[in-house]
Amino acid sequence: MDRFKWIAIAVILFFITVNTSYFWSKEVGIWLIPLSLLLVIIYLCFFILFFIQIFKAANEKFSNNKRLYTIILLVIVLFLTAILPKNPNKWEGENLLVAAHKGAASCSTTLRLKPDGKFKYTSVCFGIEETRGTYKINGDTVFFEPTNDKEMYTFGIICSNDTTLRYPPYPDATGIVRLYRNRTDSITRELYILTNNLCGTVVKEVK
Repeated sequence: MDRFKWIAIAVILFFITVNTSYFWSKEVGIWLIPLSLLLVIIYLCFFILFFIQIFKAANEKFSNNKRLYTIILLVIVLFLTAILPKNPNKWEGENLLVAAHKGAASCSTTLRLKPDGKFKYTSVCFGIEETRGTYKINGDTVFFEPTNDKEMYTFGIICSNDTTLRYPPYPDATGIVRLYRNRTDSITRELYILTNNLCGTVVKEVK
């Protein structure tokens, strides 16, 4: 197998890896950051390789078809990798409610309630942990039933008019969701409401 085929295989595998990261990034845990850095380095290497191939093709007066195909493949992969959407949550449709919290070291937590009675709770901190399941709302309380064997809060209280707490990263937050492990839990997890379609009003979509 010549070097052009090896380059083509490497470029295609890179493209597949990057564009399936939504599925595997939740499984690698603390390896997410080094793997993401490795993908960035590989992308830069392909970028440099592209210019090397252009230089060599010019010296050959663009007579080597295999090199030309390699250049075209590199252009397509580099371009698509740069422009494809980086927020896969947009693919999952409408949110009835989005609440989030940013902590130290760029750690973040996001809760999304879907119209079909499903929820997604995502924690990002040196890795991605995701809990999915179903929920039910009774008044201002939402009850969670996880379905993927992940630890999850039992219920949350939606304080949509709570303006007592202000958090600089979310100046447009319209309230707070306080999450509880159980009914005697005195330490809650507070997420700031960014989107609230429960009453048909969109406030702000989380990025």
